[in-house]
Parts: sequence; structure tokens; C-alpha cells
Amino acid sequence: MKEKRFEIGDWVLCDDGIGILCSLHKFYFEDFDLPIDQTEHKKGDLKEKFGIVKVVCNEDLRIKKRFNQDYYPVYSLEQLTKTQLAKVNKLRNEYQNDFEKIQYYNSEKDIVNSVILEYWLPKEDLIKFEEFIQKTFSEMPNFFTFSEFRKEFSKHSKSMDLRSFIPDFHGFGDKPGYSKATVEFISKNLKTRKKERLFFYVRKI
Repeated sequence: MKEKRFEIGDWVLCDDGIGILCSLHKFYFEDFDLPIDQTEHKKGDLKEKFGIVKVVCNEDLRIKKRFNQDYYPVYSLEQLTKTQLAKVNKLRNEYQNDFEKIQYYNSEKDIVNSVILEYWLPKEDLIKFEEFIQKTFSEMPNFFTFSEFRKEFSKHSKSMDLRSFIPDFHGFGDKPGYSKATVEFISKNLKTRKKERLFFYVRKI
């Protein structure tokens, strides 16, 4: 299948309607994607591409009363047909004031997403684990990578590696003597640094 190619400023069709492509982002495989015993992917391999879209109108080209921005996998975006693009240009001429608002509109709401990891822990270690998570987070800068958090966490817990999470679909059922702990790493606006996601908040849930 031929790869879809988009440029910033393109008009695109997404799940929520038609909008302007504001930015493009790449996510790469990281430690939190890779169970210790897997060999299919390597850290740094391209995982997925996303685009942030400022949604302007419905698919039937009715202008939305409220503009919104959200992110979508690039594979789910479609370029407009010549007919759709002609209709968008016609709308731009008919509703110049509205489109000027769109051009300068920036959502004050951050686009937030998260990575959720689960761990099997001896029941007697649950409280300490949560304390270590909180203490490590208190020592991190405003934005940090999973690798940085993992390294700092290891200073408090010598016996546990945050890469020892439960792989997808392996976390069902019970494990005698153990309890499941869930940790959420939260990021915003798809920020990355050198092929790694940037997080601003971590919590045990």
C-alpha cells in the first residue's frame, strides 16, 4: 500500500469531519512498548504517525459552531477529493470571517494522552511501590521520558525494573500471592524528544 503523504496546512478528512492539518508527529517503539522477552521490534523503530487536525466542518461541509483540535493516526486521514476541496474553497469565500477565526483559533485545552502499564507485585510491596512512584515523580523535571523516570525509580527500588510490566493480553486472571498495580504516564500535545515521548505526570491508579 502506498504511504499517504501530507503537508502541514493540508485540508484533510478525519473521523470527526474536515479540517486543517496543524502538525505531524512520529512515535517510536520505546521500553514501555517492548516486554523484556520480545524480539519483534527494537527500541527506536518507527511505531506510528499522528496528525493534529483543527476540525472545521462536518463531512457534509457544514461549519462547526465550535472548532476543536484532536490527534488522529495518519493512516486514518484522507486527502480531500477535488470536488470536496472546491466546496471548501467556496465556503472560504462565502464565510471569510468564520475562516479568519479558524486561522487564528488555538485551543486552550491541551491534547492529553497516556501510557498505562500493569505490574504483578507481591501484595506486601504494593504500598512501597506507590511511595516509590510518587517519590520518583517528585524528583523529575517538568517534562521527562520513560527512560529517565525508570532510571530514577531504580535508585529507590533495586529489586524492580519498570520494564517488567505485564504484556498485553497476559494480565487476565489471578496470580497467587500477588496483586496487580497500574501506573499511568501522562503526556500532552504529542511531545517527544529524540524518539521518546515526553511525560509531565505519573500516577498509580
